Amino acid sequence: SFFRCTEFLLGGNRLTLLLTVPAQWYLSLLPDLPDYGYYSILGHSTLAMVYDVADPTAPALVNEFLLSGSYGTARQIGGQVFVMTGERAVRSENVYELLPSCRAGGKMLYPSGGDICIAADAATPYFTSVSVLDTSGRARCTDIKTFLGFSSQLYMNAESLYLSGARYDGGAKTQLVRFSRTGDGLEFAAEGCSLLNQFSMDDYDGVLRVAVTETDRNGESTNSLYTLRQEGGALVVAGALTGMGITERIYGVRFFGETGYIVTFRQTDPLYTLDLSDPERPRLCSELKITGYSAYLHVYGAGRLFGFGNEATQDGSVQSLKLTMFDTADPSAVRTENALVLDELAPVWQASHKMLLVDPARKLIGFPASEWNGGNVYMLYTYDETTGFSERARIALPPDTGLSARGLYIGDCYYIVSPTEITPLSLTDFRLLEPFALS
Repeated sequence: SFFRCTEFLLGGNRLTLLLTVPAQWYLSLLPDLPDYGYYSILGHSTLAMVYDVADPTAPALVNEFLLSGSYGTARQIGGQVFVMTGERAVRSENVYELLPSCRAGGKMLYPSGGDICIAADAATPYFTSVSVLDTSGRARCTDIKTFLGFSSQLYMNAESLYLSGARYDGGAKTQLVRFSRTGDGLEFAAEGCSLLNQFSMDDYDGVLRVAVTETDRNGESTNSLYTLRQEGGALVVAGALTGMGITERIYGVRFFGETGYIVTFRQTDPLYTLDLSDPERPRLCSELKITGYSAYLHVYGAGRLFGFGNEATQDGSVQSLKLTMFDTADPSAVRTENALVLDELAPVWQASHKMLLVDPARKLIGFPASEWNGGNVYMLYTYDETTGFSERARIALPPDTGLSARGLYIGDCYYIVSPTEITPLSLTDFRLLEPFALS
């Protein structure tokens, strides 16, 4: 298929599908496709389709939006969907061929001059745009904000949206841009300052906490935590904790209230626990060294932190998949409560939080994994502090599923969803039920 669904978001009775589509020059070669007008001649465009699903048996298309640029990520708050796209800035005498755009209902929306942010030292000819889609009513695009410079990560809460990107000035530096949410869109608030992922940033009580791996001109790395406040139109450093994991890099980050957790790795996995109650003086509470590393951290109820990652030898050779439960009740003495090394499962090199279901209330942990023989399975565990991780299901996935399978439950039935079938599982006795195919 020339169109690939990369994400879908459900809010109330509106479902938004986000698809990656070929650039216009390629679309024009295909017969019987709608004329989407001009879009970036490089890379891909992003198609957002909004459906009314008040009647799940008869979803109805409400509106569709074609955004120039390749899909990056998206967030939804209420009926608003914020879509991040990126595209290379090209030279053109026609300004409308240069600017990012959104087309809906035959109308084109472009950012105005005040909607484009250009950093004083911008050196990368790349637009990162955030389009705001109001999915209520007939659905409409209410705003586009554009930043000239590459952006790799997005963090958002109810009040703010942050973009981060790398710039190079004798070494890699992280650039941050903050937008404030307004009624129908966004407005530029501040600019300042390589982040790992969306969990490397967190806004708490108006203070941005950022975990970064820093590399000097000699290639030596170290890891730091910075707190930033907005002063006028600038994000300025309020406090810092530096020097964590010399020669290592960050693999996992999680913020929870006034506490931060950072995992670095090269040979062993130090789990750093940070006290962030005073933004001007972030403090290291403890450092726990274990083999392997946790690529994804999830707060598992009061006093516990779940780690999903890989086991490794003492010299840092990654071996297999690993589950870890940390006891964080005493931040000054964090310890491993239980760990399970899954030697028969291959390591996960790019762990996405979306591939896991972690539910402390039901004591469930589910995820797809790869076997050494090339097959794929879905694993379901329960957790108890006494018995540790207990395997409840190991379900073979259809060929070519990879790590795309997802798990969810409704009532006492657990569903494993793959691209070609849905497999139900009883949560009362973990009995496998009859799967049904997706046409």
